[in-house]
Amino acid sequence: EEERMMMAQKNWNILVTIALIISTTTTVSSTTTINNKVDAGKVDDDDGMVEVFLIPHSHCDAGWLQTIDSYYRQNVTKILDQVTYALVHDSSKTKKFTWSEIIYFKMWWDEQSPAWQEEVRILVSSFRFEFVGGGWVQNDEAVAHYSSVIDQMTMGHQFLLNEFQITPSVGWQIDPFGPSTITPTLWNLSNIKYHVINRVDMRLKNIYTQMPDIPGSGLFINNQSFEWIWTPSNNYGTSAQIFTHVLDSHYS
Repeated sequence: EEERMMMAQKNWNILVTIALIISTTTTVSSTTTINNKVDAGKVDDDDGMVEVFLIPHSHCDAGWLQTIDSYYRQNVTKILDQVTYALVHDSSKTKKFTWSEIIYFKMWWDEQSPAWQEEVRILVSSFRFEFVGGGWVQNDEAVAHYSSVIDQMTMGHQFLLNEFQITPSVGWQIDPFGPSTITPTLWNLSNIKYHVINRVDMRLKNIYTQMPDIPGSGLFINNQSFEWIWTPSNNYGTSAQIFTHVLDSHYS
């Protein structure tokens, strides 16, 4: 028991260290509305202070270099076992963790004892283990038909609703290669209030002043515009607006 606790604490420290490196984000005081383009607002902050949010999380592809079962046995079980153990035994009750892909969580959940499931339910109800996105997977946004996106989100949200009586309020699309307009539109229509993305043109995120020199690069940095109110649909107009945040650095 003591060895398991030490291992869980060690891995938690590693996760927090990773979060410090890859998941720091700056808050931006921007209420600018954009229509599929960036019309950046500026920070109006006299004291020059920056708030930093650390988001311990794990991104688990349902398909990449290994099979689902291989990823699950070699990686996901270790992550969820150790994270939930660390959270349950955290005497300060302040540590938190974020999870997205329900396909893996359900596989793990079905293998847990009723007693441990109840411990996890307590973590979820106290917002110490929080679900974002909540789809069966983190769907591709380039070629997936909107009906398939709705189906896989429904599968994940139905599981969360049945087991925890919750539905996520934060969209979490940090790995699809390029954001589409249909995704924030669907999220808004399904009562998701906030949207987090990551993979945008790197010329927006970074300033290139050496080889290759890219004039005008670093728009998001220069204008402090990593957050905005997105109006993704001309048909729905402002009724489909959603608060959107771009990770300022890649998630890994």
